[in-house]
Amino acid sequence: MKYKSFSSFLVSKRDAINLTNSKLASLANISAVYLGEIIKKKKNPPDKKTQYALAEALQLSEEEKVEFFDLAASERREIPVDIYDYLLEREDLLEEIRAKKMDEGKEEHHEKGKTNKEIN
Repeated sequence: MKYKSFSSFLVSKRDAINLTNSKLASLANISAVYLGEIIKKKKNPPDKKTQYALAEALQLSEEEKVEFFDLAASERREIPVDIYDYLLEREDLLEEIRAKKMDEGKEEHHEKGKTNKEIN
């Protein structure tokens, strides 16, 4: 099932394993007030460390973790924490991504040059 928000995913999974906000917060080592603010969308999804702690406390499967991290990343406008951590471990991928970015920049520059020449 695809969820529309980090908050709705969190609440659904919390309810599925019959946890209260207080118990979930305790398991994730955060305050119940903070958890409540996340659930009410008064706070953005939490930082990386807390996302991992919540995923563990919620006993998420690998597939559920992907959706959980993707929802948090989307709302935080960041790269999903699992992907971020993987990239940090893989210098070869960082280099590959950077090379691809540079190649795309060259293509864009080339296309802009074509457009300017066509206009003149």
